[in-house]
Amino acid sequence: METNNNIEFGWLVGIFDGEGNICITFARSSMGYVGIANKDRVILKRCLEITKGLGIPPSNYSPGFISLVWNGYTGTPLLEKLLPHICNTKQQKRAAIYLKWYDPKYKHKPQRTRRLQLWEEWKELVRGEYTRGENRGPRPHWL
Repeated sequence: METNNNIEFGWLVGIFDGEGNICITFARSSMGYVGIANKDRVILKRCLEITKGLGIPPSNYSPGFISLVWNGYTGTPLLEKLLPHICNTKQQKRAAIYLKWYDPKYKHKPQRTRRLQLWEEWKELVRGEYTRGENRGPRPHWL
């Protein structure tokens, strides 16, 4: 399969637009991920083939699972490719915050203030999406 093919890439963008998930969680062990979930394993297999062809295989995948997951910094190359083509504005905003959160130039530098600002942007964007969101306090416990 040629993944440089615009049709294949467009198909992947469409699937990600509808089935993709971008999440920043606020626990030390798992701070964020990019994922595609679908019960149809044929769709997931095709997504897997396309992303492998792009040189961006998921960090977590097993044939028995119903999702492809790119954890932390492994999600940034995928989002960098997809972002210019994503149609869903909320997904675009999530991707932009995620890319700032995992910007490699800040990987080994203190990020407390920067991440707190991004956390506020993220919290505003996802407000009302999760029932427990408001009960988690004003900022992540690890900041």
